Amino acid sequence: MATLAITHALNGKGLGRALSKLKPELSFGALQSFARKGRILLNGKRAHLGVKVRTGDQVEIPELGVAANPKVEFGVLHEAPELLVVDKPAGVAVLPGPGNWRGALACGLLARYPELRSLDDCGLGHRIDRDTSGALAVARNAASLEALRKAFRQRQVHKCYLALCLGNAPQTGRVDRPLAERRQGDHLRAVVARRGKPARTHFSLRARAHGYSLLAVRTETGRFHQIRAHLQTLGFPLAGDPLYGDAGENQRLAGRHGLQRLFLHASELGLPAQLGGWQGRAPLPPELETVLQSLGIAEDPR
Repeated sequence: MATLAITHALNGKGLGRALSKLKPELSFGALQSFARKGRILLNGKRAHLGVKVRTGDQVEIPELGVAANPKVEFGVLHEAPELLVVDKPAGVAVLPGPGNWRGALACGLLARYPELRSLDDCGLGHRIDRDTSGALAVARNAASLEALRKAFRQRQVHKCYLALCLGNAPQTGRVDRPLAERRQGDHLRAVVARRGKPARTHFSLRARAHGYSLLAVRTETGRFHQIRAHLQTLGFPLAGDPLYGDAGENQRLAGRHGLQRLFLHASELGLPAQLGGWQGRAPLPPELETVLQSLGIAEDPR
């Protein structure tokens, strides 16, 4: 069992919400399952997820290990003694969770780099969504992991995404709208909320054709579903997005152009000097290249 302390920032929150903040790798469904089985203890006693917590409360929750799985595929863009940069396929979660304990990227990393087992989150200092593909940095020792996390906190890491959206987007744009997480049915969504966390997104147009725009997107902050939610609020939902997109357009894109996934790809990553200074690109996956070719859109190599 892992023991977690409730911080002042979580004082008065429901236990479920507090645990979602303390253990973001666990889905709400997993927390519900643990609670039903009496495996969540609050100050030594079984507790349900709706109970209010107070600063200093002690919560015990099952500690989940990561199982190595050589069948999980990923590419390697850069390999150094201190750090890796990997290319994650779409459809692969970064960390394991309910229903996917052995299919996460962390499981594949452990199979290839067993020394990562000693590190928090197997050295993964940042994440991208399951449905997003592209570049991820992985630390290979504790010092590099701390340096990587610090670099992200201080916004010293360059990250750029390629996103295909519906509509004729302008040449450049900036979104500065706070986001909060809300559960809607079985899904967790990001919504604009006055009391949400600050979230800022910048984009520039790479190409435009047939009512679609290919954007280069950079985020100042790393909120849950930030790019997807922010572009949707501007009226430019991402192509292939089942949560924030246009269902009719998604169906048309699938039928006419073969798009079977979210068109969002972490294409560029640049690390600061203290982490080796690597800068590079994750190539656009073939299934997304095919969609652009079908639409007659040529990716701008900038």
